[in-house]
Amino acid sequence: MLEHYKANPWKQRSSIILLAASIGLFSPSLLATTVKPPNMDVLVEQCEKKKDLDACFELARVLEIGATGPKNSVRASQILERACQNGHRESCNVLAYKLAQGIGTEKNLQRAVSLYESQCEQNDIEACVQFALHLEAGDGIIKDQIRANALFQKACEKENWLGCVNLGMAFSSGAGAEAPDNGKARSLYTKACDGGDATGCMMLGMCHDHGQGGTLDHKEANRLYILACEGGEIGACGMYGFNLFHGRGIEKDREKGKKLLHIGCKEGDAWSCKKLRKIRFQ
Repeated sequence: MLEHYKANPWKQRSSIILLAASIGLFSPSLLATTVKPPNMDVLVEQCEKKKDLDACFELARVLEIGATGPKNSVRASQILERACQNGHRESCNVLAYKLAQGIGTEKNLQRAVSLYESQCEQNDIEACVQFALHLEAGDGIIKDQIRANALFQKACEKENWLGCVNLGMAFSSGAGAEAPDNGKARSLYTKACDGGDATGCMMLGMCHDHGQGGTLDHKEANRLYILACEGGEIGACGMYGFNLFHGRGIEKDREKGKKLLHIGCKEGDAWSCKKLRKIRFQ
């Protein structure tokens, strides 16, 4: 199984969808959606003059990803800091992520964890999941898998699919329990996937692909990988490509299989890169 899933709050999923659709692997309708670029002047006025914290958050996002010009992660962090100090929940969570990663600001794990914990105590479920991930890894705080699992459970019950996925991974590995339980893991992935979570669909696909926690079904695995890939989960694109290349549960198509693995690898998926190296001369 994969390492526990830790989401980038501003992860750009559109590129992998567009790449896959553009080479004819998925529905052309995926190429139809266009996003109107934000008006920077309006955002700056709303944030700095009208003190609109939602506008500040959006301004920080635009600066972080370079939506209208050069990226400016440092300024984005400064804007998030001010918004967080004024009680903007989303800004605190993204600021915590940036502090944990050292993106546009000096890395400070302890403060990142403190922000997540504080937000979690105010019943911010997204913050609870991120806090749980730090507890699980012992990253900036003493490791506590049992407490982490309890927070994942709480989040999953509130239909936070990232919580379900990570709790499923804990059950799969046996972390914080007497033994692994792939059946429980599979049911949690099913819940997340049914809720529309791409990572949950990918993990459920892996269960079907390898017969973990239930029957082995490559055809169903491929259906789930496609759902997950279309949802922007790059790992699933590579997994579907691998099955397509080898004809597992689907008619073999080596050319398209290689293309999908190449897309996954290009987008930073290590598993896709590894498999691509193995089949490049086949």
